[in-house]
Amino acid sequence: MAQLTFRVPISIAVQSSDVARQFGQNAAEAPIFDRMKKDAALGSPGDFGMFEDAGNNSSDDNMFVFIALRNNLPPGRVTEMKNYRATSSGDWARPDALVHSSKAREYYEIKPEAFSSWDGGQKKFPKIDRFIGRFQLPYRRGDSYLSGEQVHEAELLASDAGFQSEIGALQTMFGLRMIRLFLQWERPEPGLIVYRAKVTAETSDPAPRTFPMRELAVCVVKLGVQAAVPAANLNASAARALQAAFDRIRNQLNELRNNLAREMSLHQTLLNQATPSAMQTATTVIGLSNPVTALPTLVNIAVNPAMRPVVGAAVQQLNPAKHTMAIWKPTQDALRAADAALQTRNPSMALAQLGIGLATFVKASQQLTAFREGTELAGRKAQVVIGVTAAVVALTAVAVFSFSAVAGTTTVGATATAGSPQIRIAAEAFKEGMIRIATAESSAAFDAGVEMVTEEAPGKLMQMVVGAQP
Repeated sequence: MAQLTFRVPISIAVQSSDVARQFGQNAAEAPIFDRMKKDAALGSPGDFGMFEDAGNNSSDDNMFVFIALRNNLPPGRVTEMKNYRATSSGDWARPDALVHSSKAREYYEIKPEAFSSWDGGQKKFPKIDRFIGRFQLPYRRGDSYLSGEQVHEAELLASDAGFQSEIGALQTMFGLRMIRLFLQWERPEPGLIVYRAKVTAETSDPAPRTFPMRELAVCVVKLGVQAAVPAANLNASAARALQAAFDRIRNQLNELRNNLAREMSLHQTLLNQATPSAMQTATTVIGLSNPVTALPTLVNIAVNPAMRPVVGAAVQQLNPAKHTMAIWKPTQDALRAADAALQTRNPSMALAQLGIGLATFVKASQQLTAFREGTELAGRKAQVVIGVTAAVVALTAVAVFSFSAVAGTTTVGATATAGSPQIRIAAEAFKEGMIRIATAESSAAFDAGVEMVTEEAPGKLMQMVVGAQP
């Protein structure tokens, strides 16, 4: 397992200052206060030696009472402090934490890590200092806690059932383990404590650096803020997002499954049309593989309707792109694996298998396209071979037979004998054209073969006939 870690300011997920303040009061400040109360550098002040701001500056008198009791001030001093606050015209502020222990008399402002919040905390210092000076109190900006560039952290919302349910959905969605939300804080200057969020997770990914950890961290922080401040209305829900992801994956799988069924049906139809029985295939292969036996075979196909089924054999025999239904198996396997992943609620595995299925489907579809294009070319071959060429073949065969037959009994001139070079040249041209047609893997090669069979070879025969003299 690899550990993933990402630190983000709370403001990355919270735009409202009111929501950010409530999150601080409801969730962020509590672990900081607890740690401060136990900190030896502050004299372990505990509840008795540390005041925590409740956030109600206008009516909360608890800090005045705390100060009066710890400093043995006369009873009327609390009233004077209340009057000072009432007449300050906005020049009044009090700290988030005030420590009064045997080792420390200090105050601290606690703010989220963002420039605006940090700046706001700094602006409060003069107001707090004027209040302290006005009543001659022994407090100063704190520098005892988190000295030496220390950083503290604590896990947030570990026992919040709603938040943990959402985290469980996130873990399922991304195939992760132990997603946790931490609060991390430090003191960059005297009196100011700033905090941020830290999100960690465990992954079995061998290349975890490619994981979108920032997006995950933002999501976790939003879920944390929403759990701590229900009125935040951030509309964040990993559970809903997970269900939406499952629905989308299922829809894409169904679309792929339908496309696969359609393409496989088309492929099977093409194979059925292009694949005759073993006897027909053998007959056609024997008939077309030899230019001599090709002549009667093609003529028979052309004139005998009962022989038309072997046209499929001719197409398949001539097709340069031969494929079987096995090309679809990787896509079928990926679909089965994706369905199994959905059954176990593993969307990351389902997505991975969906990706494999889509990729293998595209590859197989390209192969089918090549097969269809090859079948079209083969169909053109069969059309020419069985149709127009068959007639030319028949005429050529008759011509050659006639010249051969009369060679021994009739004198038709030296150029008209069956064994003459002219007849051999014409026959070779015809055979070469047939071979080009049968083996053509492009339209250009196919057309060249057709030209040789239908024009060049007959032309040579005509020249021979015309040139023959008694």
